[in-house]
Amino acid sequence: MKRLLNIMALLVSAPLAHAECPLDRIEEALNASLDAMKPLERDVTDVRSTQGGIWQIYRETDGRVTAIVRNDYGETGRNELRLGVVSRRFYGIASTRMDYFHHIFDEKPNAVARKITNYYYFCDGKLLPPDDDTGHFDREAVSGEGATEWQRIFGDKDVAEFTGDLAR
Repeated sequence: MKRLLNIMALLVSAPLAHAECPLDRIEEALNASLDAMKPLERDVTDVRSTQGGIWQIYRETDGRVTAIVRNDYGETGRNELRLGVVSRRFYGIASTRMDYFHHIFDEKPNAVARKITNYYYFCDGKLLPPDDDTGHFDREAVSGEGATEWQRIFGDKDVAEFTGDLAR
């Protein structure tokens, strides 16, 4: 009987942990406007593009980090990596690629021709992949991409002092 209760508790706790992850709040944090906040800016030291990059760290008045954004600039587009923080336990990463309509050195007005964003949700520091039954996701690819983007933020010495207290 005790063994049966332990098995039942294990089965019930797995979906509950998934249900406790506030995906809506994480998505809101990833898409919230940062226009009203003044960021602390730092140059990217591990430059991955021809035009360089910049980190922007957004904090509340109490010093709590709400977002960290990395922009890598290039002649034909820009990559943006954004960490949106709900709490120490819950956060997300949005990885966006923007391709320009023209090369930046063309003497024409320019605009973004294509913009693709992938979202990754983390609960207690663990990547939460899409459900099995969604059918249109390659769960292994999402997990690999999410781990890569997580490492790009949490493994970077430029912003380590701001990510240290988040669950890993």
